[in-house]
Amino acid sequence: MINFTHEQKVAIDYPYSMVLTACPGSGKTAVIVEKIVRDLAGCKEYQGVIAISYTNKASDELKKRCLKATPNSKSSFFGTIDKFYLTEVIYQFIKQLWGGVDDLHVVKFNELNSSEQDRLSAFFNVESICEKIDEYDFKDVKELYAKGILILEFIPLLAFYILCNSLSCRRYITKKYTSIYIDEYQDAGFVQHLLFLLLFDLGIKAVAVGDVDQSIYLYAGKSSKYLTSLLDKKSGFTPFKITINHRSHSSIINYASRLLNEKSDLLITDEIRVYRKLVNGTQREIAK
Repeated sequence: MINFTHEQKVAIDYPYSMVLTACPGSGKTAVIVEKIVRDLAGCKEYQGVIAISYTNKASDELKKRCLKATPNSKSSFFGTIDKFYLTEVIYQFIKQLWGGVDDLHVVKFNELNSSEQDRLSAFFNVESICEKIDEYDFKDVKELYAKGILILEFIPLLAFYILCNSLSCRRYITKKYTSIYIDEYQDAGFVQHLLFLLLFDLGIKAVAVGDVDQSIYLYAGKSSKYLTSLLDKKSGFTPFKITINHRSHSSIINYASRLLNEKSDLLITDEIRVYRKLVNGTQREIAK
């Protein structure tokens, strides 16, 4: 049995929507698992939780740890956000809006011919489209769908469109799922953030977990600003922190802390495990 710290216990015991910021090695996964297990105890067999991880490997690990703690995950979803978009939203409800097709497959944007790319390039303006999602003309995307084609890069936008325009989809999600957990929220994209807020507005308990200092996918349109926005007092989310790094030696924690903030307080340590070494030569020469 895990001996949780006070910070961890406080986060675990809070039963409502929240945002949890967690430093590296803080035991955030153990906290998420405990919260999910408690949520599942109150779910009927046809209900469950949505547990979103950034990678398939992380998702498999989270599901494995949850099943170790409770033998029945009921009707929960464990997976990446793209898998959720496809299996729980698009594949189930797009036919209600656009009709059914016999064979549907996903292709990348760069696999389209040049004329198709020119016609569809406007759909990369995600923020402007989402501002008028109820009335935006998806004609070109719909035409490709009729041919059995979904564009990989447009899957988040299409899922959000369906959620906003299909009452059946919204009813399905809210009847089936009691809560949603999204890990690594510092790397959330714009549409993912909108979906999270939409489910929150629909009455699903929403829990975001992340660390602003660990955002690494800015080049791919991801941003820690969405996590930061949830920390605002007006967001409707209660903030919690777990700040103790159980994984790293205190000297390593001190080094990392000072990289982020030169005025950061240092932990007391009687041993230094971080060393500075200057090496002459280029990267190629050093790699030899």
